[in-house]
Amino acid sequence: MGHVLIIDDEHDVRALLSDIVKSKGFTPNHC
Repeated sequence: MGHVLIIDDEHDVRALLSDIVKSKGFTPNHC
């Protein structure tokens, strides 16, 4: 198995971006 990430659900995309944002130490202005 490779490390390819496949996301079909938009909710998963938002959750992933949220995790990335939190890990970078800043908060988005939109919810």
